[in-house]
Amino acid sequence: MLFISVLMIFLLFANGRVSTSTAESMTEATTEPIAVTATPRPAVTPVEVIIPLVEPTPAPTVTLEPTDEPTSSPVPTPEPSPSAAQTPTPEPTVIREDLSKKCSYSTTNKYNSSAPFTDNRLKSSIILADQTSMTYRWKANVPASMLYLFCFVMPDAFHVSQWDEAGNVLMSEDVKPERMCLQVPLQEGCRKVTVTCLGRCKINAFQVFGPGNTYPKQVVWWTEDYQDHCDLMLFSTHFDDEILMMGGVLPIYAGEQRKDCQVVYMKGTNQIRKLEAIQGLWEMGVRREAIYLSCTSKSLQKALDNDAAGVFAEDNLQQLVNLLRRYRPLVVVTHDVNGEYGHESHKKTSALVRRAVELSADPAYDPDSVAKYGVWQVQKEYIHLWKENPLELDISTPLKNMGNQSAYEVAAKAFTYHKTQQGWSITHTHHNFPIGNYGLYFTAVGPDSGLNDMFENVTAP
Repeated sequence: MLFISVLMIFLLFANGRVSTSTAESMTEATTEPIAVTATPRPAVTPVEVIIPLVEPTPAPTVTLEPTDEPTSSPVPTPEPSPSAAQTPTPEPTVIREDLSKKCSYSTTNKYNSSAPFTDNRLKSSIILADQTSMTYRWKANVPASMLYLFCFVMPDAFHVSQWDEAGNVLMSEDVKPERMCLQVPLQEGCRKVTVTCLGRCKINAFQVFGPGNTYPKQVVWWTEDYQDHCDLMLFSTHFDDEILMMGGVLPIYAGEQRKDCQVVYMKGTNQIRKLEAIQGLWEMGVRREAIYLSCTSKSLQKALDNDAAGVFAEDNLQQLVNLLRRYRPLVVVTHDVNGEYGHESHKKTSALVRRAVELSADPAYDPDSVAKYGVWQVQKEYIHLWKENPLELDISTPLKNMGNQSAYEVAAKAFTYHKTQQGWSITHTHHNFPIGNYGLYFTAVGPDSGLNDMFENVTAP
């Protein structure tokens, strides 16, 4: 009843039909109990309640002009980002075809077989005397584009001549090889090319290839445009130590990650083993010609003795410092301090490299080298089997750029080229001296965090 009374007062106020005193008396009356009888109530005249409403503002009338455009707003095409617009489209890989067997070969040399030039085995070779020439001829339907030579013993120069079908000279000049592998572009319309050795030489490959931008995988072709800089420098005492002892490094960094890796052999004089090493490095993805030093066990010991005496001139230690300053590696890797299985030459190599890394950053050491190359601070140095600050390379995961082979599998295949060393076994050496285990011996860029990456924290110069 109290609710009904209040509602009636509100309605009366809304129509201006009740005074304040009346409303107060009605309010007070409601405080007393009200008896409810069954007597019917008289008819009540409905009370008109007027509630003022706020009229909405009418929306403005919009006249749409006829148009051919769609009524929905088109979605704008996003503008390409500057970085995307500037990214060049990679050139598709086109492998050159070996056309040598479609050409006729002749030579002024007594040995007249073309087999060593087309069997893709660098161990096959012929020795050519001074002024000996070799010639290829082909017909118009053979798309010859490039002449390739692999010369294990290089002459002073080659004289190269090219002729068209009518016998007109297209090109005739001396070419001095800077590396063991040499390529000569063939002129348009060329049907004959002759190479004359200006000095005694040993040829391992002499082939004609078709158009393209890369050679078949088995053809060794070192990068021509590398500068005096490398990402990683690995010092190996003998041909094959880079596999049997440190075989986890090159398949990952040279092969898979395509880093610029320079291998230095301390004892690099054996010619047969050098050819084996060349093919093994190529198999692991190394695209730089190795550096071959002529250190003997006696000269290595002399270098260490000289180092202890403070005399460095004309010894192997100075050679290593010069190499570090010239090629400016970011990361250096070498042998176990204990020579893996106690090999004295391995020990000496490890000691020399560790000392050379220190001295390469010292401006007081070898002023002539400083004047020529400047000093160089290696950012990180890893030693095989070093127990402190350990790093373990993943040698079991398939590597996409290496045909989904693991680093171990790549190293094992590379070792098959070392025919003279098959008495050894990478399975055995890895079991005893794991090829993926190293330690951070020196760092100029902070400690490793457990990523097992030799290039962690390393920055390009």
